[in-house]
Amino acid sequence: METKNRNIMILGTVIMVLLTATPMISTALAQASPIYYSYQSGQLTLQTDKIIVRVTGLSGAGSNNMPHIIFWNPDDNNTIYHLKFIQLIEFIDSNGDQVFQYNEIATGNPVFSFASSQWNFSGFVEEENGVSCNFTLDSSKIPVGILNLSDFEFILAVHIYSTDHQITVAGENTTINALYEVKVDIIMKGWDWKTSNPNTMLALRVDLTWQTGAEAQLKMGLPGGHSIEAGTVINQGEEKKINNTATIQEQINFTGTDSETLAYFKYIDVAEDDLGPLNVTASYATTQSGLKIYLCYPKWTGTLVHDPTVGVTENILSILPFFLTPIFLILVSVVVVSAFGGILVLKRNGKL
Repeated sequence: METKNRNIMILGTVIMVLLTATPMISTALAQASPIYYSYQSGQLTLQTDKIIVRVTGLSGAGSNNMPHIIFWNPDDNNTIYHLKFIQLIEFIDSNGDQVFQYNEIATGNPVFSFASSQWNFSGFVEEENGVSCNFTLDSSKIPVGILNLSDFEFILAVHIYSTDHQITVAGENTTINALYEVKVDIIMKGWDWKTSNPNTMLALRVDLTWQTGAEAQLKMGLPGGHSIEAGTVINQGEEKKINNTATIQEQINFTGTDSETLAYFKYIDVAEDDLGPLNVTASYATTQSGLKIYLCYPKWTGTLVHDPTVGVTENILSILPFFLTPIFLILVSVVVVSAFGGILVLKRNGKL
């Protein structure tokens, strides 16, 4: 009888240890969120368990020299999002709306296409709470035409963080969400301005597109809540202004069938140069499966820095209580099977 009681106590202890280990395993899984990064054959990869980001198009076979950021949620490999840097356009804001329209391009067509450029990769820098790297335009290899950009500097500074990271712009704070977002600083200096008109601005065109099996069902959500259905046609020359919201951060969403946000491109509506803050505005037209975004900057002094970000939203499984997730159910199954197996062994040996 004493032996049976001892065996029952041992079995009970094993079950308790397994159950106690469950939340410990949960904590370990939550803390084990490394950032994987690599650069091979002209392709950059940044990856966490929340987002996968690739930067292509800068060198190697098939490159077109246009920085192309591809990102997606690893829980949804069927929908891929794209941010592509296309060109810089000097324009005169003749209608006073502070954004780009195609008929406002300055005399002489001072347009620089990134397709005519080459890039240098800095290598990775491991920071206290993340990883960063730079892609720098090789201005020495830009052909001289209407624009002389031999002294022009353009840098894409890429950052991903393992913990939430706060930045301050123009006295206001904003947070880069750890593991879900990648910040892409735009740094410019030495643009060859072709006009002295006080309304002269520079537009950076970036294209936002997506690939998905349900392409016709996706739409784009602009700051302020305005949505653009897939297939909407806004032609070149009909660019619309994106009205800034009351917050410092503007966000353009990729939205699904239920208007839920799946991924996004966001930017602070303030940049900074050597003298302080500058307002950033934007206009847009459409592509076959997305938007042409024109980020607009007034003439600046010295070096201009602007902070866009791409990101994905949390998958529903990642925000469920742990006891509702598949991992927990598997662990519980292991506990139950182990306990049941132990009981059968004890019964077979006549000890229970």
